[in-house]
Amino acid sequence: LASMKFDQQPLFESPHAWAALLSVGLLLANSLLSSSFGSDVSCSRRELHAQLGSAWISSVVSTGVLGVSLGTSYECLVSIENDPYGASSSLASAADALTLP
Repeated sequence: LASMKFDQQPLFESPHAWAALLSVGLLLANSLLSSSFGSDVSCSRRELHAQLGSAWISSVVSTGVLGVSLGTSYECLVSIENDPYGASSSLASAADALTLP
């Protein structure tokens, strides 16, 4: 979120953000369902809990895949040699300063 805010990108317009919100919603629904079990747990509630858990796992995986694709879509990550701000040269000089003699 901080990187997207810094790059002045819209925060909740990417598929990754919507998948993350879906994951949080599924996790919340599953936790509310399991907290309402009580002592009498019917088979249908257990099945619904298992299905929500499976949907949550698949949404977490898709969130990860979308996050990686979003992270690698930044141009500065692909070509650090063409850095207009000179951050790569600053990093190189900082690494040289930390090198032990």
